[in-house]
Amino acid sequence: MKKAEPKSESGMVTVELAMAMVGIVLVLGMVLCAVAAVRTQASLCQAAREGARSLSIGADADAAARNAFGGDLSVFASKSEQWARVRVESAALELGGLHIGSLQCKAVTLAEVSQ
Repeated sequence: MKKAEPKSESGMVTVELAMAMVGIVLVLGMVLCAVAAVRTQASLCQAAREGARSLSIGADADAAARNAFGGDLSVFASKSEQWARVRVESAALELGGLHIGSLQCKAVTLAEVSQ
């Protein structure tokens, strides 16, 4: 009877490294998506503040918010005697025209009284 020869383990490290690299790339992709979402959220809040400030002095909130954000944006504005409110929304992440999730931010400021 012939003895079974031990199987060669050459290339095993390469396979393990390849499998680990897939996981590392996936985690890196998720981190980059999270950073992009945080950056978009900060830009949205700035756009909402700019829109609310413009609305409070009687200017166009939509134009101010769009100018501050610089991207595709939905603007919802309302003004009462005392308050100017602006809410802005945008896609959290855009990949090749595909919108993934949405983010929003609201800003409220005192309306300035014209004299």
